[in-house]
Amino acid sequence: MLRRLRIENLVLIREAELELDPGLVALTGETGAGKTIVTQAIGLLLGAKGDTAAVGASASEAFVEAELDVPEGFFEEEGLETLRELRPEDEPRLVVARRVGSDGRARAYAWGRSVAREDLVAATERLLALSGQFAQRRLARPSHQLELLDAFVGPAQALRRAEAREAWRSLQGAMRRLAELEEGSGAERARLAELAALVDDTEGLVAGEEDALRQEAERGRHLTELAEGVSAALGAIDPEDGDGARSLAAAAERALAEAIAAARARGGRVVAVGTTTVRTLESWSAFGRTEGDTQIFITPGFRFQVVDRLITNFHLPKRTLLMLVSAFAGRDRVLAAYRHAVAAGYRFYSYGDAMLIA
Repeated sequence: MLRRLRIENLVLIREAELELDPGLVALTGETGAGKTIVTQAIGLLLGAKGDTAAVGASASEAFVEAELDVPEGFFEEEGLETLRELRPEDEPRLVVARRVGSDGRARAYAWGRSVAREDLVAATERLLALSGQFAQRRLARPSHQLELLDAFVGPAQALRRAEAREAWRSLQGAMRRLAELEEGSGAERARLAELAALVDDTEGLVAGEEDALRQEAERGRHLTELAEGVSAALGAIDPEDGDGARSLAAAAERALAEAIAAARARGGRVVAVGTTTVRTLESWSAFGRTEGDTQIFITPGFRFQVVDRLITNFHLPKRTLLMLVSAFAGRDRVLAAYRHAVAAGYRFYSYGDAMLIA
């Protein structure tokens, strides 16, 4: 029984929802009120094909949804296997829908999940009957003809069909189980063959020799990895074709020297932003390297060769960075600046306030 019908953007109906009571319900209205559109909505639920003309002007698609009461054992019937698997737990009713896009393509749903149109029609045609052109099409279906014939025979035929359906399901289950067992036995046979080959390969193996072989294999694996790593590193440093790390580092060193020389020639200054930049530039000046780790440790008394100005944070006490700043500006000037920062409430460390040391 149809309990609820919702229509959205179907032809001229922008939005409508009907709650239907048990028994006879009459939907009346004058010509043009939309009665045909309601039957068109039911036709979609019965499997009618989508049409661009069905989509109204207020949206890009049309939507029809229905909620139906079903008799006990309905989802156990033949042909409803898909819906039986999709049915939510403790859901007594069937909720179906059709959605028609602006291109005329229609999609079917059961309880909000996409299903094939044939699966939806297999259920709705058993619960809904629409007199008119759809009735003729329904009578032409062999499945409906069989249902009518069985109903004419009587209850005994319905019982025989139920028994045959149950026997068919049992047969299908047994065939699936047989296929699983055959597949499992094939895997077991392959595993036995693998173990037998392993026994043949290890024949004559002396006790304790397995550990020695395992260690030797591990050493071989590490040697292979090391060789591959060395080969990749050499290729990156000095490849046969193109620029490698060696040539790129040389180019970076030349560009850096030219940039500093040009700034000095214009009377400019080299301003380092952050203590890491200071150590990088001074390391390059001292050792002539543009890559690798720096071991330089800047303390008071250090002679700066590159950096003329420094922008940096207020660092925490007892840190090497505080020593670097003191080496650049002098301990007394730095302590005076820090006393001012504390009195003024400046923020220290990362993401704090900064100072320019000239």
